[in-house]
Amino acid sequence: MSDDTGAGKPRAPEGMGGLAKGLAIIEAFSETRREMTVAKAAQAAAISRASARRCLLTLAELGYVRQLGSAYLPTPRMLRLGDAFFESSTLPQLAQSHLDDARDQLNESVSLAVLEEGNSVFVARAEVTRPVSSYVRIGAKLPAYASATGRMLLADLADEDVDRYLSTTDFVPLSPKTETDPDRLRDLVRDVRARGYSVICEELELGMLAMAVPVRNRNGRTVAALSISAAIARVGLEQAEREFLPVLLARADALSRML
Repeated sequence: MSDDTGAGKPRAPEGMGGLAKGLAIIEAFSETRREMTVAKAAQAAAISRASARRCLLTLAELGYVRQLGSAYLPTPRMLRLGDAFFESSTLPQLAQSHLDDARDQLNESVSLAVLEEGNSVFVARAEVTRPVSSYVRIGAKLPAYASATGRMLLADLADEDVDRYLSTTDFVPLSPKTETDPDRLRDLVRDVRARGYSVICEELELGMLAMAVPVRNRNGRTVAALSISAAIARVGLEQAEREFLPVLLARADALSRML
């Protein structure tokens, strides 16, 4: 077998192959894979058995894993790696460069929102200089039923949770076009779930269009929604789906791979 670098990706000229392989094995440990033999580690990390054995022995020597028979199990020291991340990084910090990239590519404001008590809460944003929606700013809360990000986040919930939300929410129209019928909203959430992205036109604010895509964690759950808003007079729905959607999906996917 040829020399491998882990995860099947080529290594930069000055990169450290051994480090890449070790990190690939560390990432392979999970709730469903709490212990691994050399063979399983090699398969999970896409490296040779010889490389996997050397990496596991090194991790054991450093105290990150312990050997139990032919299997290796992570030790509490492994948690330090996650602690270091959570102490220095948050979702908005991780997302900001992706929001900036999307804004620069599309010349439109881009935001990140999370679901909190039935509201879509904006936690990060990259703005353009021209005036945009007055509703969207960091810290702003929008009712989930009336926003593109909110419907995207609701779409990840189980049907019974969506029903609970719809049965306990007071639907206040934010514009003459805001959908407030619970049955219709239920159908719209299901449509978003099937389509994989959300779009609203003038439901939040007359003259404005918004589109949102999911940001998922390693378990595939939607933890945030990446969105863009633009004036309909400048950008129509077909143009948004043709030009905006691929960029949003690419940046959301890149951010998801970091979670």
